[in-house]
Amino acid sequence: MATPIEVSYVDVLAPAMSTADYDALAAKLWAAFDRVRDTSNWKMPINALIEVKDAEELALIDRAITHFTGSVPTVKRRKDGRYRIRAAGYYMTIGS
Repeated sequence: MATPIEVSYVDVLAPAMSTADYDALAAKLWAAFDRVRDTSNWKMPINALIEVKDAEELALIDRAITHFTGSVPTVKRRKDGRYRIRAAGYYMTIGS
């Protein structure tokens, strides 16, 4: 019989990283989130129409929205090449 392995969700979701690496990631996430957030209140729903240079940038924006608001964005590419990005936002997902 195999011995169960205890794994903390912290070990899975937030593997050890240096402070410098964390700060660099946080800066990237904030810059990506800043492109789509409501400028009057970042906790409000997201409804942005933006240009995206590549799939990597789009993935970073997706990750940033989930990181800051807990909501999962919907992303639709328009005929003009821009992307409509919507998400419930922090208030609707987390609460206060």
